[in-house]
Amino acid sequence: MRQGKADVDGDCNYVIRILNNDGSLKQAVICLDSFNEMSDEMRRAHNVDPAKKTVYDVIKQSQIDWYTSQIESMKKTYGKCPSFVVIHVPLTQVADAAAAVEKGEARYLWGGKWDGICCAGFDSGLFAAVKASGCTSTVFCGHDHRNNFGVDWQGVTLSYIEPFGYGTYGMDKINAPESEWLQGYTRLILSDDGAFELEQIRNSAR
Repeated sequence: MRQGKADVDGDCNYVIRILNNDGSLKQAVICLDSFNEMSDEMRRAHNVDPAKKTVYDVIKQSQIDWYTSQIESMKKTYGKCPSFVVIHVPLTQVADAAAAVEKGEARYLWGGKWDGICCAGFDSGLFAAVKASGCTSTVFCGHDHRNNFGVDWQGVTLSYIEPFGYGTYGMDKINAPESEWLQGYTRLILSDDGAFELEQIRNSAR
């Protein structure tokens, strides 16, 4: 992890540029700090139900502006900017997409949903910026330990990273056999032109 700019909200907003041998850009991994819980001040400002015990925070406007500036900078440097965004707390669009799947209006590209979607308290605009960029194909998130699905939503892939670890809540809490627990990792295999294959690797049960 890297420390981000002081004038941008959050601690760890940074870009990893993956280059080919000739210096061309293969993919950019854009990491954004999605914070933790919304403050009381933020709740009041955005009319979030004060009775809700936990409301997860959002990507701030300064981060969205920074994301856009990074995209434009890489376009100028490399002529293109194939990229992923990596955050922790899911965007509200992940919940929208999952609801569409349940209605038969969309489908999961891989994985499944066995957990609630604990997304941000409201849509702060990152998804719209991603769509407008024309460069970011996928937004990866984590946070919900029993979800590992990917879904195409309005031309952008929204995907969980495969959960891992025996020390956090998981499939055991819903009495799933250990052979079905979501414990593994996500692997991306990149081609020189930036195209990629995604694999959700499941660890075998102990």
